[in-house]
Amino acid sequence: MNESSIERTSLNSSFNNFKFSVPIIVKTSPALKLIRPNPKNNQLMIFSSYLIHGGAKNENKNITRVSVELRFWRKN
Repeated sequence: MNESSIERTSLNSSFNNFKFSVPIIVKTSPALKLIRPNPKNNQLMIFSSYLIHGGAKNENKNITRVSVELRFWRKN
């Protein structure tokens, strides 16, 4: 998808009363069919940073959400 096909907000925008410091995707052409994964207990998700994703505030008082970012560089 070309960058020109993606409409975004500015920095520090809100969506569904959640504040984000990064731009939010508002619309794409063609429209995307987004899927929200829901890992079960003792499962984890590994995905590319190129995947459209977000990490809004966790409002569940009984579940802790943890994320770890790893970067790998090619050795020349």
